[in-house]
Amino acid sequence: LGRMVAVDYQVQRAKGYEPYEWITEQNVVSYAYDDAGRLLSATNAVGESEVYRYDEQHVILERGLAGGASFFWEWERSGKAARCVRHWASFSQMDTRYVWEDNGRVVVHNADGSQEVYVHDDRARLVQRIDPDGAQHFKSYDDKGRLT
Repeated sequence: LGRMVAVDYQVQRAKGYEPYEWITEQNVVSYAYDDAGRLLSATNAVGESEVYRYDEQHVILERGLAGGASFFWEWERSGKAARCVRHWASFSQMDTRYVWEDNGRVVVHNADGSQEVYVHDDRARLVQRIDPDGAQHFKSYDDKGRLT
């Protein structure tokens, strides 16, 4: 199915008068997938793995890092229509909630009490961002959808 299963560090070496050949010096990362094609784990060169867990609609629920930290997602709707309503971690500094409005506006409530707002047009392109300090940033697009 065309999934990447590993990234190797290779070098070319000569063997006498024979042509150069590629020799793998180190496996940099390897990936494991389930039967549905979902990434289950990524393992680095020293054997440390990240693991991933999904719901039955293939939407990510958890990412566990090799060092022990985990990240979690809570969704409204399902499948391709899923929208994240909460993203948090196993440590207290990260707990973000998202309030989706029907007009393309998303209000982000951060763990520190601050709030951000993102506004999207009818083609789901970001057109405005309001920072926690109230600063407003605008984006516009030409008729071909390119950022101007």
